[in-house]
Amino acid sequence: MEFIVAGYDADQSPHIYRIAKPDWAIQEYKTPYGQGGSGRKSVLNTFEQGYRSNMTLSEGNVLAVDAMKEACKASPDSVGGKIRLWNMDPSLGVTKFRPADVRKLALKMKLIRFLV
Repeated sequence: MEFIVAGYDADQSPHIYRIAKPDWAIQEYKTPYGQGGSGRKSVLNTFEQGYRSNMTLSEGNVLAVDAMKEACKASPDSVGGKIRLWNMDPSLGVTKFRPADVRKLALKMKLIRFLV
């Protein structure tokens, strides 16, 4: 079990932390993205290759879905449909995607990959 905690401090600087068993140690990410779960290495690799600081929200969403796909490929037995996606924005705060929105993005990404 683990938690990803994200938000902004008083001067609008983003912070992302991972808190995980067995000792519940707190790890602060030094990147503007965080990941967790059994597929986190695949997610990290995808973000390291595709993230740009000037990405639009839409581009970031596509990258996140691509990262989820890679995580599912790398660890198909442990995913179990428990995919969560959040966006962080200084003016909007942290917003969670509804499961239907995550499915819609995943389907769209799958179509893009097969049509290209």
